[in-house]
Amino acid sequence: MKRSERFTAILALHSKTGNQAMRLKKRAVNQIEQILVQYAGKRIVLGTHGDILTLILNHFNREYDFDFWASTTMPDIYESVFEGTQFVQVTRKWG
Repeated sequence: MKRSERFTAILALHSKTGNQAMRLKKRAVNQIEQILVQYAGKRIVLGTHGDILTLILNHFNREYDFDFWASTTMPDIYESVFEGTQFVQVTRKWG
């Protein structure tokens, strides 16, 4: 199975078509972007589930795919760095 096909499995976690997961991804990314604008220049701490984290990170960088999701130990702590609303990097801090 190709990486992209395996990642599609994440999108289908909550529904057979994956539509619900795609709506969830869009909603979550929208909220992240609003938070980044509202709290520009500040340190922000957010908590979420591994599935949603993967969907959000995948929006900003396609390297965060099924393999990333499968490598998480849940619970994990990741530090995501943004410059404005531009994604820079993610570092695993605990897990």
